Amino acid sequence: VSMVYFEQAASVFEYPGTSRSSGPEQAQLDRTAYLKSVNETTITASAPASCMHDEAAKAAILGVAALSRFLRSAKYETSDELRFLAHLSLVPGLPDPPSPDLLKAYVSHLVDAKALGLVALYVSVLGPEDRVETYVKVCLVTDHGEDRSLVYNLGASYFPDQMEEVLSAAVGSTILSDAEPYAAKLSSLEWLTFDDCYALELLSKSNLLLRQLMSRGLFETSQSLLVTHLPPHTVQTIRDMVSSGGSGAGLRGEASSAIWEHESLAAGVVALGKYTLWKETHARVAAADAKEGGGGQTQDEQDLLGDEAEGLSKEERVIMAKMKAREKRLKTSEKVRELVGVAAEAIKALQNVLLYDGGYLKYTSPPGVASDDAEEMDRAAEISSLRSDLVPLFVNMLLHVNATMGVYASEKSYLKAAIDLAVVVARPETCILECLKAEQVREFLEKVAEASVKYVGL
Repeated sequence: VSMVYFEQAASVFEYPGTSRSSGPEQAQLDRTAYLKSVNETTITASAPASCMHDEAAKAAILGVAALSRFLRSAKYETSDELRFLAHLSLVPGLPDPPSPDLLKAYVSHLVDAKALGLVALYVSVLGPEDRVETYVKVCLVTDHGEDRSLVYNLGASYFPDQMEEVLSAAVGSTILSDAEPYAAKLSSLEWLTFDDCYALELLSKSNLLLRQLMSRGLFETSQSLLVTHLPPHTVQTIRDMVSSGGSGAGLRGEASSAIWEHESLAAGVVALGKYTLWKETHARVAAADAKEGGGGQTQDEQDLLGDEAEGLSKEERVIMAKMKAREKRLKTSEKVRELVGVAAEAIKALQNVLLYDGGYLKYTSPPGVASDDAEEMDRAAEISSLRSDLVPLFVNMLLHVNATMGVYASEKSYLKAAIDLAVVVARPETCILECLKAEQVREFLEKVAEASVKYVGL
């Protein structure tokens, strides 16, 4: 009767993924076949064992309880012996689970041998906690797209109920590690893209990474995350899950909070990107402007001023001629039209975050989530810190764009917007003033005063 177990073990390579095995793993089939061929006439229960294979056969003849004791006490010295013992651990019906250390050692051996198609099978024999811990480690050392797909699909086949816990732990561990480069952190999000059922966890982990990146001023990397590493349908998938009812309905508060955070952070990334583009464009146009001599100096003053030159001093005529030349160039220059367009986009994006409903990144814990939960406390603290850093930055950026464009384009509307920003900052519903320190308020008002003087001078 015990030989039936060996027959079942010998067919283990019919499990999903094991068809990819070769070399030593295929040779293991021959070892198991040897055990199938023994019977009580060739090895008796009382006969001395000559090798590990005979010991296993002897235990099997006594029954699965003896085989289980053998597996828990057997010692291996070579990779062949490790492979043999791990293979026997798959025999169904063992009353006691195999040694976790034995299976973990073999899983490490399989990973080193790049035999990823077999890993999930052996991990599935472990207890629940060891299973998660071991497969997380497998995920952490698997960094190629095809390999990740294989590891994910087999894990989802053997222990589907634990895969979200595995993937969440693997991605979270990578993001929080100080030793991992940001390229690896971005890449780790791929683990949560294999199935839409992980959409909420994917968004939560991408938010975690975005907070980390933005707090360190890595805005280009933040933009890369949003554009390249987060599928564009993620938010809609979560909304569909929640609206469809069932288990998704219970995530309504958590989902709404994650989506709010994502959209807030994304709006901040967009604003920073638009401002950076405007700044670069302004520098390029201003440099070209300087190279051309500022415009107006090579054109006859009388042509520019007409009757307006009458009664003006020579110095006044020169100043007005330059202003008229600039106005004419502003109306015709393609570069300047580009700058005006880019400025409009930057202003709109910066206003969008500063006028955010309820205050930009002003966070409250979602319903159903305990505010004293350690993970929730960390999240709330990080969002609050990011708000304190970004809101003053956005205020200064918006003021800078309007004040600079007002002077460059000799356009009062920009300067008026710079002056009016003081009113926006002071309005209680924007919750902006609470993010500014006394020194920041003083510097801001000084810049507004400068814009006011320039406004009067135009």
